[in-house]
Amino acid sequence: MKKLLAGCALALAWVAPAISAEATTSWQGDDYSFNYNDRQNLKTCDIEHDSHTVAGEGDVDGNLTQDSRVVDPSDGGACATRQMAWSPGKIFHHRTCENIPVWPDPCGGWQAT
Repeated sequence: MKKLLAGCALALAWVAPAISAEATTSWQGDDYSFNYNDRQNLKTCDIEHDSHTVAGEGDVDGNLTQDSRVVDPSDGGACATRQMAWSPGKIFHHRTCENIPVWPDPCGGWQAT
């Protein structure tokens, strides 16, 4: 039993760094944003055909407020994207928001990177 537990712990130690290097994705409906390039870039994709643009909001100082915004002006389908790098910081959290005229913009929850 001890050998089995030791083997499992070793396997987790080997897999954990690979998992932590993965991009974090935030969702709002079918629209999404994800971080990449060592948390320096945020890509935002508008998947829904609903006449609303989508924005990825990035928090670069850890206080869960929008510090930067990436807007994808497309209207779904091909996942048209815009990329933006923040300098010199890294993205601590991000979320995806749908831009709806006149109404408050619905946003997904903040995702830690």
